[in-house]
Amino acid sequence: MDYSVRAISRVSATTPEIVRRLNRTRKSLPYADQIKPSNFVLASYVKPMDHPAGVDPEKFQLIASYEPDPRKWLRAKWINRYDGTGHSITTHDDCGDSGVARVKSYRDVLDEYAAHPEPKSADLAGNRVVAIRLVCSGAARFKPDQSTM
Repeated sequence: MDYSVRAISRVSATTPEIVRRLNRTRKSLPYADQIKPSNFVLASYVKPMDHPAGVDPEKFQLIASYEPDPRKWLRAKWINRYDGTGHSITTHDDCGDSGVARVKSYRDVLDEYAAHPEPKSADLAGNRVVAIRLVCSGAARFKPDQSTM
């Protein structure tokens, strides 16, 4: 698997606003080609600190019409589900454009997962204990990090 591929999810268009925003550019298409409630759409996940200039990170998630071919995702029309503004995406660290959102790759997701504190691993005082995840033959196993105990 190429872990540099964008980590994109398939989600449902669950609100009328999402359907309206995605259909703005599809108004001239036949009804069968428009987005309808509960159709699948794509959702990307922007890396922390890599949002386009001038956007509120708390109100920013890029969505696009569903496309099963990952080779077309970079050229898709990505819109912010909160305000309908259009944005481009990349996975490159230095894209040189403040209007482009740097989205997570599968490598980024795996790196976050490996270092993420496990909330179920807390001491009696409620302090979170960092657990190091070990992946062995496809199964994730957890081993407490001795330096935090």
